[in-house]
Amino acid sequence: MSELASEPSASGVDPQVQVILDYMAGNATVPLAEMTPEQLRAGMESTAMARSDDGLAAVEDTSIAGVPVRVYRPNDVRTSGTVVFFHGGGFTVGSIHSHDALAAQLAVASASVLVSVEYRLAPEHPFPAAVDDCWAVTQAVSGPVAVVGDSAGGNLSAVVALLARDAGVAVVQQSLLYPVVHLGGDYPSRHENANGYMLTAEAITYFDDKYLSRPDDAKDWRASPMLADLHGVAPALVVTAEFDPLRDEGELYGRKLAEAGVPVVVHRYDGMIHGFAQFPVTQAAELVDEVGAAIRDGFKTAGALD
Repeated sequence: MSELASEPSASGVDPQVQVILDYMAGNATVPLAEMTPEQLRAGMESTAMARSDDGLAAVEDTSIAGVPVRVYRPNDVRTSGTVVFFHGGGFTVGSIHSHDALAAQLAVASASVLVSVEYRLAPEHPFPAAVDDCWAVTQAVSGPVAVVGDSAGGNLSAVVALLARDAGVAVVQQSLLYPVVHLGGDYPSRHENANGYMLTAEAITYFDDKYLSRPDDAKDWRASPMLADLHGVAPALVVTAEFDPLRDEGELYGRKLAEAGVPVVVHRYDGMIHGFAQFPVTQAAELVDEVGAAIRDGFKTAGALD
């Protein structure tokens, strides 16, 4: 079954999000093009939300298949599967620390052990290093797997789900949160929402240039899963945000999944912008609940829900 998003609403940016945008506009600093990846990374780490340990039995930093990971075990584990989480950040910034709060929330909401992956970042480690790390961890965890990621992590989740289909690895559900799925793609939302909504068209180009060693890499489906044959891939939840430059490609990816016969739900969050899952806003909490339910449904279908 497929639920596809409607046309943009006329309600405007959610008031809770507008407060955040106003604050950012009033505290603008160095233009993005003049910032190094190290500066961007430091900025993301410094503004990361603090994790709540409510509902968590344990959090452990370790490694799987040679890749650093953070493992979250909720008090109430009701599945025998594992959630593998890939953080966002344009393949260039972000970490298990910047997404610590979101990963913890998703572990509790899914009632599952969750593994957050510290994949290698560009430009020091360009494509396909991040893919290789995420795939290595996914293959190494036990039981059926659900993959989830935001933005660049949504891209990596989609790619890992495709690799799993081809390798016969039991990825049973994929949740793609406002994913970038077509590097270098040209979509109306990339123009409509090019500026003023946190993620900008300039930032997308900046991150693409850092991630790809050469422009032709964008034609590789492991960089742009939109270009892949999607038949037989795991059931999906695709989340988009109304005022996100990546909105249209995420929704087109959902339609392509549906056309390939893949069970998919596409849910556009009206009034939201890119990255909203990490904001202290009402719809972020609703998103976490929706993803948790989708993951549990995926494990239930696989016989892995206690």
